[in-house]
Amino acid sequence: MKFFRTKLVFSWLAAFWLLGEAMAWAHDPYQAYTDVTLRSNQMELNFSIGRFTTARLLLDNPAASLPPPPMLDEESFNRFLPKLKQVGKKIFEITACGTNLAPRAVDVQLNEEGDAVVFTIIYPRPATGPLRFAAAYIKLLPDDGYATTLSVFDKAHQLLAFADTLNMENMTFDFKSLPITKPSAQIVPSSMPHTKASKAIYPIQVWIRWQSFVTCLYQGSRLVNRCEFVCQNQEWRPYRESNPSYRRERAVS
Repeated sequence: MKFFRTKLVFSWLAAFWLLGEAMAWAHDPYQAYTDVTLRSNQMELNFSIGRFTTARLLLDNPAASLPPPPMLDEESFNRFLPKLKQVGKKIFEITACGTNLAPRAVDVQLNEEGDAVVFTIIYPRPATGPLRFAAAYIKLLPDDGYATTLSVFDKAHQLLAFADTLNMENMTFDFKSLPITKPSAQIVPSSMPHTKASKAIYPIQVWIRWQSFVTCLYQGSRLVNRCEFVCQNQEWRPYRESNPSYRRERAVS
């Protein structure tokens, strides 16, 4: 019975360790994600980044180790909202045919899970010609491996271009803007982060995480079953070698 309880404890510990590894990959604080949509009358940039990194960008000198970044959560979010909107204007530097594009509007919200901040930034629709996106926020942070992906879509959400990594070594991405087509209804940034589709997807995300936890628990139990060890004479030995019946079978053979 005592050995069974020990196995159960090790199973839970292994499951939580495996789950922690999976969550660390799913919520990398150094990785951001950028989606750009070229609409008929505006260009929309959606930028998602970890909450801790966002809090660091609120500092006067984000690259400094001191002072520590402020606590950014649901309770303090509205208090920092004006400064977050100012931060949103400086996340990217975008030029069209060599001319800087100034943001028209910035909306900032926490995501559904509360572990990331979503910036929705509206720019004027660039004319046909070269576009350059520079991830300016990276040079404000310490050189610790911060990076972002960048995807460019048309108004039908067809992928036009993709940059796998913009980081300290390569912060820019060049793209040729498409011709402007017939204008469509303008989409304001406040309607973007909390759509019905995103709320419908949230229960699925919760189910996937619960399923991942159960899988980790099962794999941890299998791991412990394969590594059954008992302490004898202050030495760790495989369980079957310390079993009297196993030693008798070995003696007979």
